[in-house]
Order: sequence, then C-alpha cells, then structure tokens
Amino acid sequence: MRIGIIKYPGSNSQSVANACQRLGVVSLTSSDPKALKECSHLIFPGQGEAQTAMSFLKEREIDTLITSWQRPFLGICLGFQCLFQFSEEGNTSLLQILPGVVTKLSSNKPLPHTGWSKVAHTFTAEICNGIKSDSYYYFLHSYSVKTSEYEFSSAEYSGESFCAGVRRDNFYGVQFHPEKSGEAGKRFLNNFISESRV
Repeated sequence: MRIGIIKYPGSNSQSVANACQRLGVVSLTSSDPKALKECSHLIFPGQGEAQTAMSFLKEREIDTLITSWQRPFLGICLGFQCLFQFSEEGNTSLLQILPGVVTKLSSNKPLPHTGWSKVAHTFTAEICNGIKSDSYYYFLHSYSVKTSEYEFSSAEYSGESFCAGVRRDNFYGVQFHPEKSGEAGKRFLNNFISESRV
C-alpha cells in the first residue's frame, strides 16, 4: 500500500504526508501522473487557488488521472471543491466528477473561515466509522458548496450551512482538513486508508 499525494502550486501536501507518516503509512508526494497511477490511494490536498490548481492539473494531465481513477480517492478543502463542476473563484471549470457549483461564503464574519467547527456526520459513509457526529475539525476556506446530493456531512460558519463531506463511488471529498484535526481527523484518515473497495 502506498498513498499518492498530488503536489501542485500552493498545496499543503507536506502536511498530508506528515499525517500519513504519523499513521505509519508509506506515501508518495508527486506531480507525475505515471508515478501517482501506481499508488493504492490518491489524496488531492488543500490550500491554493482553484484556477491555478486546475491549470496545473491540466498541464500535467493529472486531471485525466483523477477522472479515470478507480481506487479510493480523497479530496481535501480545495481538492474537495475541484471535484465539482465550476468555481466562482477565478470563474474556473473543475473536474466535473460531482454536480454542483463552488461559491464564496456569504458570512458577515471575516473570511477565510479559519479554525475549529463542528461537523455533523450522517454515518452513511464508512469513512465516518468510529467518529462521533458533531466532532470538531479544522477549516481554512473562503469558498464552499452549499449542499450536495452525495453529502454525508455538513458544517456551518456564522449561521451559514455548507457541505462538509461527500462520497460518490470511490471518490470522497471533505471541506475540512483531517490532517490538522486531532484525533477525529486521524481516525478519518485512517478509515480512508483502510478503504479498499471500489
């Protein structure tokens, strides 16, 4: 087993690699689709900006790798948002794996939404096994998807509810950063790494 971590401009791929190391799992951080293709799981980490990230993915043909991926996949923060159709951030076309549009949070509080917030899990996804609903996770984002038909968790900021987690087939995505979310995040990542079915 080896976890592939997509490296792109502005990403926090090193934080995800460190989290994998703490879990005792071998990972590969790379921008080479041929190398990533050999991995058992694929993680698209967060941070950065939608237009820059998508341009990079297309230049390296990583977008094709992702859309044809048949093994467990996890998108985190921006990596989660890029699974959808379109983002208002830079008016950017995304990977088209999930229906939906990424929009800017309309909070009356300062953006980005930074810090710990409760996440309500529906427990329809095995990735939530052993994690209490309303556990706290770490967030850092200014854009979100309001809701999704594939949603398995939600959160809110300044009274505004948004989608915090999705699953469609082998694709998972979360708006929060499990690699920075203490014990709940550790369990979440461990559940993902234990996922083997397509």
